[in-house]
Amino acid sequence: MRSPEWEWGDAGSFLRFRTANRDVWRAAMLPQPTVDWLGQQIGPFLPEPEDRPKAASFTLPIDPQQWTWQFGRCSDLQIQYGAQVLQGDPRDLEEITRRATWGAASDLATQAGFALLRFLGGMESDQWQLMRAGNLRWPDDVTPDQGRLLEQVLAEKTMQAIAPQGYARIRIALGEAVPDERGSVSLNTTETPGAKSGSMMETVGSGDVDSRSAKAWHQVTLTAVTDDANGKETLVFKKQSVFLPTTLSVHADLPE
Repeated sequence: MRSPEWEWGDAGSFLRFRTANRDVWRAAMLPQPTVDWLGQQIGPFLPEPEDRPKAASFTLPIDPQQWTWQFGRCSDLQIQYGAQVLQGDPRDLEEITRRATWGAASDLATQAGFALLRFLGGMESDQWQLMRAGNLRWPDDVTPDQGRLLEQVLAEKTMQAIAPQGYARIRIALGEAVPDERGSVSLNTTETPGAKSGSMMETVGSGDVDSRSAKAWHQVTLTAVTDDANGKETLVFKKQSVFLPTTLSVHADLPE
């Protein structure tokens, strides 16, 4: 972002300012298919328009396959700043709610890392089935392009670098993580035999999200193993990353 962010606009009959980051905000505009998809997600939860509602408040179930698919088709700028760009009438409750929903979900998802979102967003339906069952394996069940993204995921958000080799396979499983009594979860944790390294403990939730209302979070577990001389599996490391809540608390108010 350029600083100062604001600059004088063109000369006219009154003083006018404009942002100095026009190219950034244009690049952050969400693709229309994603805008339409968001409208379909929130539509059933919006109040009837004839009641002239001024606010919307609801709990939205989060399908990790659908959400990461949408993230995977957006640029980093669109994921991170798309909610800050008006793409409709600012007095329209659907527009305000759509932005609040995208902003809440993307704020949480980006904490897990862009590489993880793109890796998951590139999975096919049969791969998601294997992942939900805990049976998706690298290199057997992933493409070379997906494997390269997986290498980035292993290094992303990890305080201690993970060796790029020295294991026979990686098992990839989708599960759930439950917040502790403080409403926090471990965003990224890497475990090695006999020790725990690279642990990051952070409270998840900001903006329009009440982290304590999330009963569980979608979590990916990457377990790397090697085979000994007898063919027995030995754990090399295990990395766990939460990336989205199972439900999202959304609240949006029309401007006064």
